[in-house]
Amino acid sequence: MVGAISGNFYYHAGVQAMRIDLDIGATEIYRYDTKLRYLQCGQTCETETYNSPMPRLFLEGEAPNGATFGACTGYSKAGGAPTIFMNGASQVCRAILQDGSVYDFSNWGPVDPAVFTPLGNCPQPVCTKRIDFGLVFDESGSINGNDFRREQTFAQDFARAFTWGYDYIGMSLTMFDTDARLILGLDYSQAAFIQAVSNVQQGRGNTCIGCGIATSFQNLQAAGRMIPGTNTPVSRVIILLTDGQNNVGSYQGILQQAKNSGVIFFSIGVGQVSQAQINEIGSDLPGVQTRFYGDSFTALPGILNGLITATCSNIPGNPCGSGCLGYCSCGKTCLCPNLCDDGNDCTDNRCNNGVNGNGCYFPPISCDDGNACTNDGCNPSGGCFHTPVNCDDSNVCTTDTCDPRIGCNNAQITCADLSPCTADSCNPQTGCTFTPIANCPQVCSDPTKPITCPPINCTKNECDVSRNGACTATPRVCDDNNKCTIDTCDVKKNGCVFTPKNCDDNNKCTTDYCDLNTGNCVNQPINATAVCNDYNACTRDTCAPATGCVNTPIVCSDGNVCTQDKCSTATGCYYPPVDCWKEDPDLVTHPDLIGCFSAYCNATANRGCVLTPINGSAIDSCGICNGDGSSCLGQLDSGVATGLGAGAVAGIVIGVVGVAAVLGVLGGKKGYDIWLKHRANMQGANTNPLYTHNGLAGSNPMYNPDQGA
Repeated sequence: MVGAISGNFYYHAGVQAMRIDLDIGATEIYRYDTKLRYLQCGQTCETETYNSPMPRLFLEGEAPNGATFGACTGYSKAGGAPTIFMNGASQVCRAILQDGSVYDFSNWGPVDPAVFTPLGNCPQPVCTKRIDFGLVFDESGSINGNDFRREQTFAQDFARAFTWGYDYIGMSLTMFDTDARLILGLDYSQAAFIQAVSNVQQGRGNTCIGCGIATSFQNLQAAGRMIPGTNTPVSRVIILLTDGQNNVGSYQGILQQAKNSGVIFFSIGVGQVSQAQINEIGSDLPGVQTRFYGDSFTALPGILNGLITATCSNIPGNPCGSGCLGYCSCGKTCLCPNLCDDGNDCTDNRCNNGVNGNGCYFPPISCDDGNACTNDGCNPSGGCFHTPVNCDDSNVCTTDTCDPRIGCNNAQITCADLSPCTADSCNPQTGCTFTPIANCPQVCSDPTKPITCPPINCTKNECDVSRNGACTATPRVCDDNNKCTIDTCDVKKNGCVFTPKNCDDNNKCTTDYCDLNTGNCVNQPINATAVCNDYNACTRDTCAPATGCVNTPIVCSDGNVCTQDKCSTATGCYYPPVDCWKEDPDLVTHPDLIGCFSAYCNATANRGCVLTPINGSAIDSCGICNGDGSSCLGQLDSGVATGLGAGAVAGIVIGVVGVAAVLGVLGGKKGYDIWLKHRANMQGANTNPLYTHNGLAGSNPMYNPDQGA
């Protein structure tokens, strides 16, 4: 569905049910305990099987995922879905389910379990999906006669679970061994299919999985149906059953081709089958089991119900047709949601109620502002925009303007020097030209025939006596007496332009400038030692032409295992001696050995830290260095030791329950004395790798400390 619908949402984890009352006149009831979905429209009710798991819209110890929705905190459930946003520990603000649907909640309240009871006239669930099935079954020689008959029974039982007919279910049957044969093309008669399965005889060749897929796929393409009123095929499903491993050719190419065309694959493997091939053949559908396994053909009856439920309830498809861009309601009617919004600012959000092809639709909006001097466009994230039209025709002989009614106007300029001795014209690249007329008698000094030379941009236009009074335009000289500029004249602006020379050599390790005396570019290398100095004695300061200054950390090493290789940013490398009790990683974690050993560093042959026993010291049988060789277990009297049961030992050794375990088993003053004497050895409580602390302990609103649960 495209758009948004408002309504009331009811959820009860204990009843295992969910209900949605939509403001557009439909009610959905999901009973996860009976795996049924009810669709109610007034007094009309429709029922279908529904095998998806119930979404968990409450916290179960999850940590925040970093996302927020308003003031609510996001949490991701197991497997990444659903994602819920909570306001505190019990109020859900938003839920994003595995199918991509989003629910936003504005208020909360208690739920009466009675709301999850459907109307009394709801029918028993019948699989009425419109699906074209292709059953592709193995008949190779590794299958004995009894198992082949089990295959036939499996196919017939599967066929009996559906409502057949052109508006519902059709099936074909393909058998494969060394090759493949189409036993029955796509047919909509249940009786004809069951009879064809009964009549088939086993081939007993090798195993060519690709042959079976190709034969079934070609039949579905040639004979498959379209959703009424569209060019979209109905759901197409291939169910492949095999007991072995492909050993004729390859199947990956035709498998991918079929999947790319929209065919959904369910794969069933029995016996010594290649699980890798079964996994590869089955399609990936969120929340749907598409791969089944059994130890032998006797497991097929147990697989049957799961396969029927998955194919009937979970095959993607819209009973109103894929063209329904609204809510598919009772009687396969496509209803408009409360809000149609495709998130595109360049479309108009509209809707029609009806069947396939109705619901939300989004015709493009018009961005025409009626101004011929703008280019009109649309940005999906911002809507209409209007940019000015560029009327520049790159012709200096025209004046470029724009009229909002008609658009660009490029009017020709007039070139006239008022001299009878020149032919006036215009060059699109250079502008007006005035070509002298041969043997023109007029001269510039004749006062009776004055000549006026009009101004021409970037030229000096004067009467030329040598050309019999014709106007002569000489280029304007632009010179700022600066050798570090490029001097030109802009014809359109009729002015000099002095552009500084670009001396950049694209080397970040040079200082680039122009020498005013010579006009030559100078690229002076920088002093990397001074310019790139980061005042850190632990780096080597250099310069790279592409990136500039580089401060590379130096490596301090004197080759002595008994010194620490360190660096001071102020003075550089230095090598203090190793303190074995503080620096050796093996000794740092065993401070209990200090009383029994002395440690020193031996640089000979790079031996490093060495332990030497101290005279008179010993480690007791509990692994504790007491200096006198005494055993902690020896301090328990025989009567107490005899009374320690398995629970007490677990409490002492594992340390999950700590003090409570010891006191609980021994009890009274005797238990307290033992805990007091050995508490130093019991500080590992809660370090058992099997113990996990729950950060939300005590936050469950159903928790009652007085009842101990």
